[in-house]
This record gives sequence, structure tokens and C-alpha cells, in this order.
Amino acid sequence: MKKIMIMMGMLLPIGLLAQVKYVIKGRLGNLNAPAKIYLSFQQLPDYSFIEDSAMLNNGRFELKGTANFPVEATLYLRRKGEPLNTNGQHEMLDLFIENGVITITGDSLHTAMVKGGIENHNYQELRALLKPVKEKKWQLYTAKVSRDEYNEKLKEIMAAEKAVNAQFIKTHPDSYVSFRLVRYEYGKTPNVDEVGPLYHLLSDRVKKEGPGKIYGHTIAIWEKTKPGTQAYDFTSKDTADKPVSLSDFKGKYVLLNFWSTTCGPCMNEKRHLRKTFATFKDREFNILDVSMITKSTNRDDKAQWLKLSRGFKLPWVSVYGNEAVDLYGVESVPQNFLISPDGKIIAHDVHGAALDHKLAELLNKN
Repeated sequence: MKKIMIMMGMLLPIGLLAQVKYVIKGRLGNLNAPAKIYLSFQQLPDYSFIEDSAMLNNGRFELKGTANFPVEATLYLRRKGEPLNTNGQHEMLDLFIENGVITITGDSLHTAMVKGGIENHNYQELRALLKPVKEKKWQLYTAKVSRDEYNEKLKEIMAAEKAVNAQFIKTHPDSYVSFRLVRYEYGKTPNVDEVGPLYHLLSDRVKKEGPGKIYGHTIAIWEKTKPGTQAYDFTSKDTADKPVSLSDFKGKYVLLNFWSTTCGPCMNEKRHLRKTFATFKDREFNILDVSMITKSTNRDDKAQWLKLSRGFKLPWVSVYGNEAVDLYGVESVPQNFLISPDGKIIAHDVHGAALDHKLAELLNKN
């Protein structure tokens, strides 16, 4: 198995000084207080949430601030002035935060026009290109068809949407709109053979700036941990505070299973994994659970992991920490890697019946 050490701080020195100064000026009809406009976006590259708000005066409002990089944002209009995080009717509008003045005009956010900045121009162009695809998706959603027909037509629509996205990336390589497509429109666990070539189409400027550089590093990890490659070895501590290494399982098929204490689907999956383990445990198969520290909050929930792991009475080994998370580029859970007795990755992200079928196929050969 491969063994490496990653020192993120040394690999990715990123300045945190604001590079974008934006001003959003709007006119929405003749609305007055208590009508209120809210702005929300995730700061790059750390993805912390930024929120701002302003009251409307004769329909006018102004929001200004800074961001590290151009980034997609959302405006929310609360006509009765309710706080953003409460229930109630609201209107939404997506736009891009970027340098300069951005103007919003209309009677409502649903129909408002956005002007100002190259990224907002690019974003409007992309939305126009995707409009026919979105309409087909809505038509399918409201159609009375069988589940099989629905799934088949949805697959065709999603393929058409990806084709539009890919063509846009090719023709707009220097746009942060293209970076957003590569980063977020191919799933939480994208196929690196699909997303990797699209990332490499981006301009050197986008790839070398903060979030582009970080994502490029992640893609490099995915390319080194896809099926057919040698698995990275690592060592973490189990519930008894004893060190456990992936290489300890050499000679068996092992499911390297990533989860977290805040992941509901992960908890549900463990019920099926119990059955999988019971079926194959006597046929050179084992499971190594890795509970990850949630990166968005960096919340250390080791006590909760111990409580759940012991409460589940798992018949396999469970370890805690982000050593393996960083090595395998895990950004979301549940996620897993099926590894062969000689330490090679056989499959990635196989769950439920698909996992059982794959194991039966492999173990019946032996």
C-alpha cells in the first residue's frame, strides 16, 4: 500500500486578503419597510457563510462588502421583514459576487434583471443555455409516467445538461462560473474521469487561485485513489485507543467505510452493512470504519463517535480522525473504497445491493 504525508498548509499557501470589492444596488418596485433584502454566500476558499441585509426605501437598497474571490450568491426578499432563518414566503435571485457595481431592477426578485460584471454576464448566458433543459426537467416532473420511464428520461435530460455545462466550460475557461460548474454540478463524489478533464480545461489563473488550487489538489488525490490504484496506508486509533493501520487487513478484502456522527444516511447504511458483514465475514472479508471530523465546522465529536460505535456494538473495527479522509480526498459521507487482498482499490462508492453483488462476484472466484 502507498504511504504518503500531506501537509496542507505547506502545499496550499493562500492569501486571505479580500480581492473582490462589490456594491449591489437595487430597485424593486416601490417597496418600503418592513420589506427587507438579504444577501448570503459562502466565502472562498474556506466556505464560511457571509450574510448581510438592508431595508428597502421606495424600492431601493444597497449592499456592499468584500470577498476573497468571485462567488455565487443568493438574494432573498422578505416583504414582511421576517428574519432570513424563519419560515415564511420569500423571493430568491442567484447572482455572482464580483468586483464593481451590480444592479438589480424589477418588481420582484423572481423577474429582476442583473447587470454588472463579466461573471454575471457569463452566468446569465449559462442560464439561457440551460433553460430548454430545465423546462424539459419540469415537464418530466409534472408528467404522469411510470418510474422506469421517468428514470430513463431523466437520465437523458441529465446527460443533455452535462453536455451544455461541458461546452460552456470549454468556451469560458477563464470564468469562475465555469469553476462553479466543475466544482458543484457533478455530485458530491464525482467520477474523476469525468470531472478531471473538465477541471484541466480551466485557465491557469482560475486553477492557480485559492479555491481552484485547492480543488486541483483534491482532483490529484482522486486520480491517485480511483479503482486500479494502490490504496494509501494510514494509522488511526480505534475505540480502545489502539493504533490500527489499513495494512493490518492485508490478505483480505476490506471495505474502507467513511462516515460521521452527524450523517443520517450513514447510520441507516450500517444496518445493511451488518448483513453484508455477516454474509461475507468468513470468506476473507472485513470492514474498517473511519469516522471523520466534519471539515465545515471542524467539530471534534470524538465522544459522540465513541458513544455511537459502542452503542451500535459494531462487529468490525472503527477508528476516528481525518488522516484517511485527507489521503482519500473524502468530502462527503457515506463513502467507501473496496480494497483487494493485495492492497489495490477495486471499487469506489459501492453501497447496498451493489456492494453485496460485487463481493459475491469477487469471493465466488476464490
